[in-house]
Amino acid sequence: FPSHDTRRIGVTVRYARTFPRCVTLPELRAEKALRGLRILEKGNRLSVVPVTEKEYACIVRMGTKTS
Repeated sequence: FPSHDTRRIGVTVRYARTFPRCVTLPELRAEKALRGLRILEKGNRLSVVPVTEKEYACIVRMGTKTS
């Protein structure tokens, strides 16, 4: 969504699926592949942040792992 405020942008998100389990913040922090994940940076709130395709795939693997 275009905006005159360059600090904010709008994105369209859609539901894809439900994971069999929740992925916790401590789990995200412990995963080496997610060390650069913006949501884990100090001062960020839990909200919508950009993720790379690799980060997304890693989180999906974590959420679908049953054991």
